[in-house]
Amino acid sequence: FGDSGDHQVASLKCGHVFGLKCIEKHLATDKRCPMPSCLKKATVKDVQRLFVSSVDTFTLESEEELQKQLDEEQVRKRKLEEDIEENRRQEAGIRKKYKAQHQQFQSLFALLPHITEWNSAVARKHLFPVALAY
Repeated sequence: FGDSGDHQVASLKCGHVFGLKCIEKHLATDKRCPMPSCLKKATVKDVQRLFVSSVDTFTLESEEELQKQLDEEQVRKRKLEEDIEENRRQEAGIRKKYKAQHQQFQSLFALLPHITEWNSAVARKHLFPVALAY
C-alpha cells in the first residue's frame, strides 16, 4: 500500500480504508462498504484517494491467524460452559443429599428425648434393682 498505483490507499465516506483497485472492483458489484460491521451504501464516486507514505496493513494471513485464535477461544469457552453446567449438576446432587441427611438427622434428633427416657427406665429396672427394693 502506498500513495500511487493499484494499491494506492483509498477510503470510503464511512472511513474504512482499502486498496484503490480492490474497493473499486468491489463497488462495481456491491454498492456497500465490504466491512461486515458497516455495510453502508457506497459508490465508486465515494472513494477518496489518500496520500500517505506507508500504511500498516491487515493481511489475509493475519485475518486467518485471528480467526484461528477466535476459534480456539470459542472451543475453550464451550468447554468452560460445559464444566460450569457439570458443576451445577453436581452441586444440585450434593444439595439433594444434604437435604435428605438433614431431614434424617432431624428425625433422629426428635427421637433423642424418648431414647433417653427409655434408657433411664431400663437402667433403673435392670442395673439398680436393689435400689428399687428400698
